Amino acid sequence: MSRQMSRAKALGNLENPWVYGSYLPNLKSNHAVTGEEITTHSMWLWDVEQPSGLTPGTIVSIDPETLGQCTGLTDKNGTLIFEGDVVKVFCDNVLGTFTSVVEWDNGFGVRIPNSELDDSLAYLDKIGETVTVIDNRWDNPEMMVYSLWPTYNKQSVNPTPCTGNTT
Repeated sequence: MSRQMSRAKALGNLENPWVYGSYLPNLKSNHAVTGEEITTHSMWLWDVEQPSGLTPGTIVSIDPETLGQCTGLTDKNGTLIFEGDVVKVFCDNVLGTFTSVVEWDNGFGVRIPNSELDDSLAYLDKIGETVTVIDNRWDNPEMMVYSLWPTYNKQSVNPTPCTGNTT
């Protein structure tokens, strides 16, 4: 799957509002009633299964606060990993198992709790086989046991917190 695919919540009254597709920032259109030009954050839906039930190929308005880019990687169960996903990381060293949020900082990764690497990102392409997606930060923010979201001006190094053994 392409890293160009994004995920966001569609606006409206949908049982499952998540949609997948191409982000269209600042899409200009005319209001249906007033004719006034309006700008919206929208998404063109890709031809993939849409949990929302919306038809691929359509354009829908989205909540830009819920926008997350696809990392292009899958977790150990084959689930696509997106920016903003809450993941459980299984390590066979002193870090053990921890929960964190996928974020972007010169690469997709997770912050490592309670270590000298607190301010660093463990990149998913190095630890992906030890990761399981368990939720996302928007549907269940209480699951964000460890996260520095949002983070700004953080030092990005490439630590290797796990050896890849997930037993």
